Amino acid sequence: ETQKRTTSQSSLIMITSDTNSPDSMLSLFKPLQASHSTTKMEANSTDLPQHGGSTSPLLNGDELQNAAIPPTLQGALNNNCKQKNTRAISTLTLILFPIAVLLPTLFIFATLMPPPPSSRHNMPHTDLVAPTLLSISESIGGEANEGRTKLVHVFDNDLYEEMKFGTFHLNKEEHSLSVDRKNILQSSRRTMSDNFSLQSNRDELKFGDPVTLTWSYRATINDSRAVSTMNYIDGAKVNDDDIIALYCPAEESDPKKFRDSATIAQARATHSRYQTSFNEYSDDILMNNIWNIPSFPIVREDSCEFRLYAHDKRLSGEEESSQSKLRWFPPKEQTKREEHQFTLLAATGPISLTDSKKVPTGIHISLTGDPTEMNIQFTTGDSGTPVVEIAKKSDVMVKDVLPSDDYNSMDLNEGVSWAKIEGQSTTYTNSDMCQEPATSTDPGCFIPPGQLHTVKVTGLDPSTGYLYRVGVAAGQGIKWSDYFAFRSPLQPGPTVEPLTFLAFGDQGCEDWNNITSGAPNVTKLITNMMDHENVTIHSIHHLGDLSYAMGAAHIWDEWLNMIQPYASRVPLMVGVGNHEYDHTAGGGGRKDPSGSMTENGFEPAWGNFGDDSGGECGVPVSKRFSSPSNGNGVFWYSFEQSLVHIIMLSSEHNMTAGSSQYIWFENDLRNVDRSRTPWIVVEMHRPLYNSEKYWNQDIVGIAMRNEIEDLLRAYSIDLVLAGHYHSYLRTCDGLYRGKCNNSGPMHITIGTGGANLDDGVLIPNQWTEHFDESHHGVGRITVANATHMYWEYVVVGGDVLDEVWVIRARPSN
Repeated sequence: ETQKRTTSQSSLIMITSDTNSPDSMLSLFKPLQASHSTTKMEANSTDLPQHGGSTSPLLNGDELQNAAIPPTLQGALNNNCKQKNTRAISTLTLILFPIAVLLPTLFIFATLMPPPPSSRHNMPHTDLVAPTLLSISESIGGEANEGRTKLVHVFDNDLYEEMKFGTFHLNKEEHSLSVDRKNILQSSRRTMSDNFSLQSNRDELKFGDPVTLTWSYRATINDSRAVSTMNYIDGAKVNDDDIIALYCPAEESDPKKFRDSATIAQARATHSRYQTSFNEYSDDILMNNIWNIPSFPIVREDSCEFRLYAHDKRLSGEEESSQSKLRWFPPKEQTKREEHQFTLLAATGPISLTDSKKVPTGIHISLTGDPTEMNIQFTTGDSGTPVVEIAKKSDVMVKDVLPSDDYNSMDLNEGVSWAKIEGQSTTYTNSDMCQEPATSTDPGCFIPPGQLHTVKVTGLDPSTGYLYRVGVAAGQGIKWSDYFAFRSPLQPGPTVEPLTFLAFGDQGCEDWNNITSGAPNVTKLITNMMDHENVTIHSIHHLGDLSYAMGAAHIWDEWLNMIQPYASRVPLMVGVGNHEYDHTAGGGGRKDPSGSMTENGFEPAWGNFGDDSGGECGVPVSKRFSSPSNGNGVFWYSFEQSLVHIIMLSSEHNMTAGSSQYIWFENDLRNVDRSRTPWIVVEMHRPLYNSEKYWNQDIVGIAMRNEIEDLLRAYSIDLVLAGHYHSYLRTCDGLYRGKCNNSGPMHITIGTGGANLDDGVLIPNQWTEHFDESHHGVGRITVANATHMYWEYVVVGGDVLDEVWVIRARPSN
């Protein structure tokens, strides 16, 4: 008795924690006007602030509880209050609910010891593929899959291993071409000279530029009648097993220190994935021997070069060891050992990378906990003094513009004094992390991250627009970034406008899971909200599982580059997930940046905390992101915006009673001033409640709520947000110990940030209100006043699939 992809009986319901009727609740509010752009609900008003900003106060002193609802939300509340707040529980559900509660509990006692690593994570989305630097693909194979491709896993890459242990010949005198390949096209009347070619259509690149490679073999044939030159491909001289490798810098002399590589067959498959037409190559031969790279990756070197190698294999007669050479991957079956010979045939020559060490990348901003400050962070290849140039937007703009307008193409007022603020820099090495693959310097693993810069801007006016750019002062001047704009934070307490923030988890990069477009589409969804809707987004909360780098260092750069369009404009507050922190070795000796002194982090008997970070153990995320200083770095902290106190916890660390996180959490709750910030939202990566049928995941949630659920109830937490499951699930309100309307919070799982979605089965728990595993999207929270909070589940395309009012009765002042 299960159900899949269930939805709520009503997409808009009212949640109330007291006995007041909907009509009596409505009596608190004034008549309103305007409409909410996403719900298309109408109401009338004349005197309340527009959603997204106004100069008239929303809350003031004794009016804290009885404050008005913003007009763009009033229509939703009107419709909401007309519906009856009733629930019919079927006899079947009454029978199944005790079973659903009992079985996980029994399962905990049946799993006193941690499961073996091979079985720890059996959710569908855990078979993740970390793409290579150039997102190499290969054909799936089989008639049913004709024309289909899949990404090559950077950590399960046979070609990388073959090149690592192969033999290279770098001139024709030493080449190892097999006899049959040497003798192609030769006859008693002809002689042939080899002339291989690998060409790039560009000799200078910037990050993100497209580049196209072509390869060919040109043979000069002499016979008694004529001398002619012809092109031969495929079976002639360039085979499917031959390879193209990328070297950066171009003068790299060690052929085994490549950045990425692909067989000719893989290069063709990667090219076909984009299905791009190249009219400039009309030659049929070249059309079959072309590789378009649509966006050259971030490589902080002055130059790169592509090289073409002949690849020949021979069986040695010896059996391979059962243990894979890539020590962090499962053992392979014993096979005859192959000897791999690589002969250099051609190279593109150096391709210059313009300002690759100077250009700032991965620009993002975050809150410090002080509403007059903002942290601005970015990365460069060169070291130097990081600088931010900043001014009030109203002072420097000739005319008012939309957020989507290009500030860099507009005239700025002359004579305005731009403040220049200096910051600090850091970096990390492979030895700072805990285990392989993160600590390995093999291709696809660790590469130096460059210089990671942080500039703290102080003295900001509240809720004010600022224009800024970043750069590094080193040597001859500063290579500035483009201009970006942000709005300074709302002050804690009653504000002149409602607070709106977004929340989601589990994102990843473009090209994740065979070119799923989830992550870039969520980026577009967020930027569209910022640019085209009458809503001011004051912060974005990422609930963990950020880039899914898992030890592949280049993925951090690609992910930060992908999110820059919104992270450079709205404060991004991040949490830590299993794919940022979890490790099984190497954490001792103060390597673990969270301060844990154990080798393997947190490994309770009921847990499944494996090595999902690929050995990173939180180092990259702690170096690349900043957070308020009132907790334990990015691992747990709190901050306030308007009427909300937000607490970010780490589900990957010990939160049992007496642990450092538990003590900090309880102390933070104890010190919240509910007269200033009446709402409390708790965020973490793993949810306490979820109904998907993945037992080894579900028991973790059960164990965690055994530890902290009493705190949530004792301090009247309003909302708990989490990810981890790649789906959307909202529970009933007041959830405590499995019972609705029991003085607990509402729990929402919003792991729909872009990673491939779940396809699981849903357990029919009576507390599940809405479930969706078919869309990527984000949660949008609008805090209207001290008593009313509005939640929306907004999916790619802009539709709202679920929405609910959370209503609380507050003590009068």
